[in-house]
Amino acid sequence: MTQLEKIGRVAWAQEEFEAQSKVRYESNHQLPLFKRFKGAGKMDNRNLAVLENLLQVRLEIARKKDLPLFKIISNQSIMAMAQEKPKSINEIVDSRLLSKKQAGMYGTLCVDAVRSALDLPHKDLPSYPRVRMPRKTPKVLNRIDQLKKMREKASVSIGMEPGFLINNNMISAIALANPATKEELAQIESFRRWQILALGDDILTILSRCA
Repeated sequence: MTQLEKIGRVAWAQEEFEAQSKVRYESNHQLPLFKRFKGAGKMDNRNLAVLENLLQVRLEIARKKDLPLFKIISNQSIMAMAQEKPKSINEIVDSRLLSKKQAGMYGTLCVDAVRSALDLPHKDLPSYPRVRMPRKTPKVLNRIDQLKKMREKASVSIGMEPGFLINNNMISAIALANPATKEELAQIESFRRWQILALGDDILTILSRCA
């Protein structure tokens, strides 16, 4: 008999394995590339256009050479060029945006990418997507705090790491949804049946107290 069988959690593991098996790889190279580039959210539209062109140039080179992106041009150099917007290879070298070797290999492509972005009419400039998150009111914040305290106690009694038992994103989703029944709790995306069995009563008790 396995340890999971001894503690009656085979069904828990099976559900988790099934959920993980349905996870599909999400390419980090979906356009626009700047959506996954750190610091892009603080850039203006013109700089974003330059950044996007440079990122696409780097990706194309990396694919042709079958090398990781950082082996082509570092993120720091990409960001620096997006901000400085060099219009010649000499500018790239003089400003130390790339090494002489990199400038020799990729300088022309980078300059062309910059110039192309600078020539874009304003109406065609990209903008960084703004995701409006639900506002966490004092009541919601209190629910989150109480649910986290409940999680700490439950993790000890169940013998499972707090973050795996129920992660912070799920706690926030529950606090915002504020379900009153297990049926409503089950409607929250990605909340598992085993989590309802393990934590459902405690979660609903906490939420009823915070109402």
